[in-house]
Amino acid sequence: RLPRRTHRRTIVAVAAVALAAALVACTGSPTPAPSTTTPPPQYPAQPDFAPVLQPAEFVPTADSTTATFTASYADTGVAYDQDKILNASQGGYATMTNPRWFIDRLPQISELGMKQVRIDHVLNDKYYHVVTAQPDGTYAYDFTRLDAVVDAILAEGMQPLIALSYTPSAFGKRDYRVPPLTPWAEAVGAVVSHYVSLGHTGWDWEVWNEPDYNRWSAEDYISVYRASAPAVKAADPTARVGGATASYYTSEGDISPTFIKFAGANRDVPVDFFSVHSYSSDNWDVVDMARADLTAAGLDIPIQITEWALNPTMNLGPGNGSDSNSSPTGAAYVARRLSLGLESGAERLFYFSPVEGLSYWLPYNGDLGLLTVDGHRKSAGNVFEMYSHLGDTLIPLSGTGTATENRAVGGIATKDSTTSETTVLLWNTTGSDAAATVKLTDLPYSSGAIRVTQRMISGTQGNGYFDSSTTVMPSRPSPNENAPVVSDTVVAGSRTYSEEITIPATGVVEVRISPT
Repeated sequence: RLPRRTHRRTIVAVAAVALAAALVACTGSPTPAPSTTTPPPQYPAQPDFAPVLQPAEFVPTADSTTATFTASYADTGVAYDQDKILNASQGGYATMTNPRWFIDRLPQISELGMKQVRIDHVLNDKYYHVVTAQPDGTYAYDFTRLDAVVDAILAEGMQPLIALSYTPSAFGKRDYRVPPLTPWAEAVGAVVSHYVSLGHTGWDWEVWNEPDYNRWSAEDYISVYRASAPAVKAADPTARVGGATASYYTSEGDISPTFIKFAGANRDVPVDFFSVHSYSSDNWDVVDMARADLTAAGLDIPIQITEWALNPTMNLGPGNGSDSNSSPTGAAYVARRLSLGLESGAERLFYFSPVEGLSYWLPYNGDLGLLTVDGHRKSAGNVFEMYSHLGDTLIPLSGTGTATENRAVGGIATKDSTTSETTVLLWNTTGSDAAATVKLTDLPYSSGAIRVTQRMISGTQGNGYFDSSTTVMPSRPSPNENAPVVSDTVVAGSRTYSEEITIPATGVVEVRISPT
C-alpha cells in the first residue's frame, strides 16, 4: 500500500504545479507589497587599525649656526670603554609584576649595546616573592621568579647588578621600612648563596635603593649596611658590595657623605664601591664631589652611578622625559652626557630606565625609558645603539663655532684597530640646526675606495614619537623609530676627509668611514 499512496501524492503535486503555471501565464508576476520595515544601514568600510606611515624626510629649522670639528687618525688616543657607559637600571614599574613583560624586552635592550642591567625590588613581595614566613618562625626562599629574570639577562650576554631591596612582608614590616636586621641579613646571604650555587661568583651587590627617598636617616642606612655587607662576603668572598645608593648626593639626611665617613672609620665593614644616583644635572659633578669625600676619608674605591637621567619625574605628559629627540632627557642630551661620562671618574654609569612602564596605558607620557612600554625604541635608545658601534679607540675631536665651548654642539670620534673604520658622532642640544664642517686627517685610506654612511636622529627621523605620540603604533619597528641611513656613498680613498654635515636641532648624526 505504501507505493500506491506515494504515486497518488505525486499525481496531485504535478496537477498543482500545472495549475500554478497556468495562473501565472494569465495574470503575470504579482507586484510585491511595499515593505513596512526600515532597511539596515549601509556602513562605510572600516579603516585600517592605524595609518600606514612612510619614512619621513628631515625638516630643517628656519635658521642655523655653524661649527667645525677636526681630528687626526694618527693620534694615539685612549681606549674606548663601552662597559663604563652602556649600562641601565630597570625601574620598579607595575608592569614588572609580569616577569614575561621585562624578559621579552631584554633582546631589544641587548640590541642597544647594554653590558649590565641593574634590578631592584628583589626581596619585597612586589615582583619576585622570594621570602615566605614558615609556621615554625623560620623563612623559606623561592627564587623561581627572580631566576627567570636573572637568567634571561645572562642569556642576552649582559651582567646583572642586583640591588638588595626592599623589606619582605614576611618580616612584618612594609616595603620601604628599615627591616629587622637578623632576618634581613639571613635573606641577603640566601640570595647571594643561591647564585653562588649556580656558579655565579664575583658579582656586584648594592645594598638597598634610595634610602633618602624612603626618608631614612643616615644611621638607619648604616645599620642595614652593617648587617648586609658581611652577609654578602660570607656567601661569596669574591663578590663586591657597596652603597649608599642615595637619589642625590646632597639629599636630606646627608646619607652619602655620612656613609663615606662611616666607611673610612670602620674598615672592618666591607665597602668595595660607592654608589649614588644623578638626576637634575647635565654633568658629572656628583662624581667629583664623591671622590673628594672618599679621598678625605682615606678611601680609594670605585664610584658607580647606578641611576641617571635629567628630570626624575616620569609622568609630565607626552613630549617630556625621554619621549622624543627634543625632550629634556632626549637624544641630544643623552649623547652629550654619555660623552662626558667617559671622561668622568666613575667606574660605571647606569641609565634609568631601559624600559618604561609608569603610565603603561599610554604610548607616551613623559617617562624615561629607552624603550616604550610596548617595545618601541625611543630616540635616546638610538643614541645608545650608536655608542655601541664606536671603534675601540677614542681620538681627540676639536670643535669651534657656536655653542661648542660647553659642548652643547659637540662630538666624539673613534678609530677601530681591527676594521680601520673611523666614526664621528655629533650632537646638537640647541634649537637650531648646526652646519658642521667635519675635517679628518691622516686617514689610512690612501688607496682603494671608502664607504661613507650617515645616520640621523631628528624631529622626524630616528624618533618614534613622531610616528605615534598619541596612538599605539602596531608596526614594529614603526617607520621612523630606528635611526635611518640618510647618506651612503662609495668614493675614492684619501688620506683626508672633509664634508659639511647638518646636525639637526636637538639631534644626533653618526658618520662612519670604512675601507671597501
